[in-house]
Amino acid sequence: MPYDNLTDVQKEAYVNSDADLITLSTLEIYHPNFTSSLKIVRDSTALSGAKIESGAPEAPGSTVTFQAFWFEFVPPEIDGQPDPTFDISVVNASGAITPYLESATESIVPIGVVYRTYLYDSAGGGLLNGGQPSADPFYLEAFTAETQGNMAVFKIIMAPIGNRSFPSYRYTPEEFPGLLTL
Repeated sequence: MPYDNLTDVQKEAYVNSDADLITLSTLEIYHPNFTSSLKIVRDSTALSGAKIESGAPEAPGSTVTFQAFWFEFVPPEIDGQPDPTFDISVVNASGAITPYLESATESIVPIGVVYRTYLYDSAGGGLLNGGQPSADPFYLEAFTAETQGNMAVFKIIMAPIGNRSFPSYRYTPEEFPGLLTL
């Protein structure tokens, strides 16, 4: 069954949700060597009129179309590991994605992946929230990508939180003169 990996909380949320509201999952796959980013939606039809958030790495603030491709992923377990990894598999897309992957292999820069969700009203309302994503996007990096038959598989690493400085804000004596006094 495709829904065996859902938690009890997810199952309850799906049972109690409005039947007309559909959450559409999207991926934007980008790299400096790509001519344009690859935008896909997990649905049988393309998603038009979706807005990209202003802080996006590619085409911030623009309105785009996501092409229909089936993809799946299982988020990593919360197990205390410093840099959790997981796979994203895009089915029946190896022909469309292979040229992108070939151009990315010429660089040591990782492939960027943005996961966004949009709310769609199937009763005729179209995209909700003015076409904006329904939740904050996840910015991810693929540290390997390959085609396996008719499938493209991206090995994703969550933002390497263990390598980030804490605090993330740099306090300087110019901005906070009190740091110089003891």
